Amino acid sequence: AGEAEFLQRQQVIVRVYIIEALELPSRDAGSLSDPYLKIKLGDQEISDQENKKENTVNPQFCTIYDIKASLPGDSELSIEVWDYDIVGSDELLGATKIDLENRHFSQKFRSFRNQMPIETRTLYKPTSKLSQGSIRLWVEIWPATDQKALKKKWQIAPKPQLEFEARLIIWECQDCLLYTSPSPRDS
Repeated sequence: AGEAEFLQRQQVIVRVYIIEALELPSRDAGSLSDPYLKIKLGDQEISDQENKKENTVNPQFCTIYDIKASLPGDSELSIEVWDYDIVGSDELLGATKIDLENRHFSQKFRSFRNQMPIETRTLYKPTSKLSQGSIRLWVEIWPATDQKALKKKWQIAPKPQLEFEARLIIWECQDCLLYTSPSPRDS
């Protein structure tokens, strides 16, 4: 990146892929947390409360967010995990911050453009230095004019769970005790 590139403001799209959060604290009495995401960049905020994950401390989010930004300028991306509460106010479980300018102007970061550089980031609360779990994600930064790149999104939706039945056949058994449950007629 040349010096002129640092001085010239660029319109970009910040694409945030959030896979999952791990080992979140449980904030609800008698149950686990109901986590959802808030993404903040500059004066923009995305609250994804309608896609909360109920009763879990290891939610799979599998979501993608596109946010318009100007670099240099809107440089601090904040990713927050909140606990939804029916009664009272929602509570921050943990957050992580990413310096987008540092990444955008880094040759190392730019070399990952056609890869999925998944990272696991520790979540913290402003009131504590202790880990509040972690979040697995990656971030892409594309020029807003690069329509070809913007059309390409990695598919991160979880594979659907398949039901299956396992059957076991025992061909031979030696020195085995045979146990059968008594039928109701034996009583």
